Amino acid sequence: KKHIFDRMVDNNGLLFSSEVNDTAIRAVAANKRFIVLCAEDNNARVFDTKGNLLQTLQTAQKTRNVAIHDRYVATGEKNGLGELFDLGEKRKASLLCTLQSKGKVSVTMYNVDICSTSVMLSSSRPYGMKADDKDKRLQVAHLYNLEGTLQHSFVHGAMIGRMGICVSEDYAVSSGEDQVVKVWSTRTGDLVLQLPAEKGRSPGVRFKNHQLYVSGASDVSVYSLPGGTLERRLEMEAAGSPSSPCSPQAATNSVGTLRATPMTYPRLALAGNYVVSASETRVATVWTLLDGKPLCSIVDERRISGDFYAAVGGDRLVLIAGKMLKIYDLTVHSGDKRAYSESLGMSLDYLIDPAQFTQVAQGAAGQEDPNFHQLAPLVAYGDHAL
Repeated sequence: KKHIFDRMVDNNGLLFSSEVNDTAIRAVAANKRFIVLCAEDNNARVFDTKGNLLQTLQTAQKTRNVAIHDRYVATGEKNGLGELFDLGEKRKASLLCTLQSKGKVSVTMYNVDICSTSVMLSSSRPYGMKADDKDKRLQVAHLYNLEGTLQHSFVHGAMIGRMGICVSEDYAVSSGEDQVVKVWSTRTGDLVLQLPAEKGRSPGVRFKNHQLYVSGASDVSVYSLPGGTLERRLEMEAAGSPSSPCSPQAATNSVGTLRATPMTYPRLALAGNYVVSASETRVATVWTLLDGKPLCSIVDERRISGDFYAAVGGDRLVLIAGKMLKIYDLTVHSGDKRAYSESLGMSLDYLIDPAQFTQVAQGAAGQEDPNFHQLAPLVAYGDHAL
């Protein structure tokens, strides 16, 4: 197996780049401690955030998707199966339970998500294959507790999209090719909200703090729950040219795609202060949640067919493309420092422009050369605090 390592930080913050599998990686999940990926083998592989392989989880069926919460990993597998693992404290994972759909189910569970109380599984249109839009097995998502007991089955009514489910302690969401996003109660199983989507595509969906993030072709909409009020949109910066890294055209795969399906909206990854939209045109766009502004766009230039997924763990962006695993440090971007400093009530402009700080400080203190003790209370509190 050929490995290519690059542990030097480049302009995009690339920390690690390696071919980590013999076949194409199909899915990735991450948190602050772990990165989990699968490649349609009978296993899922767990790495640390530096790219070191920690352990391999043996699965009962070929694994098509993974999700992680804290130290718990959920898998979506063939034949309607899912599994829940505890990674343990000493790199000794244990199988907690098996998540099995009712009856004889032959479909692959392409979608999986997990929270502190539940695991959600669904199938969708198979990768690179035609599917019957009326196949009801592709229209339902299943909710399990962490003991493996089926709690609810959410019948979306149309084919669920790739990466078209998410779950929190209070709500579950299904996104379908019927241009509708449905929000369900995890307690009662009832439908509580419907949101329209654009065109005939299935949006990516993610939760954070009773907010639902829904991907669009060139933006991400943020809705409050349970009312469904549109709070804001995270929009991509206008591209100066088709070759701009902010332009989706910059990464169009000229040889096409293996999908026998309408293109889905970009898949979403959401954690910490970041939301990432990773599109089939092989562009990952990152926003900071504190100010809703674009942080960076990263393009996979290799023009290969296959999945292009993203995950966020802490301040690390994880991308998979083909056999490659790439890990980026998002804190190297000036926008990250700007958003963090402004969240503390201090503009980064004062830090990078001494002349501006001097002028503002002199005006606030009413002195030509104020010292630290005179400035400290002005910066910290008061009606005119800096």
